[in-house]
Amino acid sequence: MTTDFLPAGAVPPSTWAANSPDVGLISFGYNEVVSDTQFETDTNNLIAEMTSRSITPLLVTQPKPDYPDHYTTDRSARINELNAVYRDIAGGGVAIADVDVQLDAEYVAGRWDHFIRNWASFGGTVDDPDYHGPESPLDAAHVGDGAAWFTDIHPNQSGSANWAKTIHPAIEAIP
Repeated sequence: MTTDFLPAGAVPPSTWAANSPDVGLISFGYNEVVSDTQFETDTNNLIAEMTSRSITPLLVTQPKPDYPDHYTTDRSARINELNAVYRDIAGGGVAIADVDVQLDAEYVAGRWDHFIRNWASFGGTVDDPDYHGPESPLDAAHVGDGAAWFTDIHPNQSGSANWAKTIHPAIEAIP
């Protein structure tokens, strides 16, 4: 949880007052290492801070990787735990954009490829002469979009479009 702006003085109130958005997105990274209880506390503190500044919070869930079919690491258990915390908080009246549900629907429909691919997950190495070549096991949608570093969780263009398809209506639904 990014909480560095919460301590007093980290971001001056005058900055928030002059530049406050109507809606603030709250999301998490897979690398959250705090307990679920601390994650919930941090999220609620962030919601309270935003609300105190007349910013409507919008929780954004994370999609689960399509493991083991297309991903190198199963992150689903931790993502499910953190998404559950967000859904519980949303049950109390906080708006939520459930990207996880949207991407699950995409997987069911056979459209699984929404993340930057990790070359190594396909058995390749950066020393391969066709690393970004036409014989690459990476499909054309991923060539040049950061596939050289470990990811399989950050969205590619299709994934970003699905995030927007989920977040935009959630923002529009906020009174």
